[in-house]
Amino acid sequence: MVPTALPLKVQGKCDEFVSTFIENCAFDLSQKLLHDGIWKETNTELSYVAKRILNTLQK
Repeated sequence: MVPTALPLKVQGKCDEFVSTFIENCAFDLSQKLLHDGIWKETNTELSYVAKRILNTLQK
């Protein structure tokens, strides 16, 4: 069963999201795309990820 229309509160939230999406993302996205060149993961985590990637080549 599919409703014929969204409840007004849901529709209002969707409209609010769309109208503020570009404004909110313009600043946040540019900040999120910056990288300081330092690995965020520990050496142990990096080693584990590398091992898992290389193991996929053996199968």
